[in-house]
Amino acid sequence: MKHCFLVMTATVLSLAANPISAHSQFSVQYERVFQSRSFSGTISVGSIKNNAPKANGVLVEDMSEGWKTVIASTVTDESGHFSFAPTSKGVHYLRLSAKGFRITRMKVRISKWARKRDLSLEITVAT
Repeated sequence: MKHCFLVMTATVLSLAANPISAHSQFSVQYERVFQSRSFSGTISVGSIKNNAPKANGVLVEDMSEGWKTVIASTVTDESGHFSFAPTSKGVHYLRLSAKGFRITRMKVRISKWARKRDLSLEITVAT
């Protein structure tokens, strides 16, 4: 019982000392599959429709099915642009993350039949 209390106290104190890590646990997962002809695009802060500012320094990870392991990763530049080396067609699992923002997960289908050449994605501020 005493051991249980100590573990619980340590957990609460570590969350209180580092609130940003507690916020990073909130995430957004899109159900729809985004489509693009290339494996590159731009990430905006907030809504893409409102000409939102571009997100600099966002970690973009291409992951295995179900977002289990990282296959490749890159970081957005000053204009919010990212790009992966040419890759196989099909569905890719992307995870977007940055300090102070919600972790965002989405599926992306790379297809030569897609209407858009590049992806237009958004990341939201953690609240």
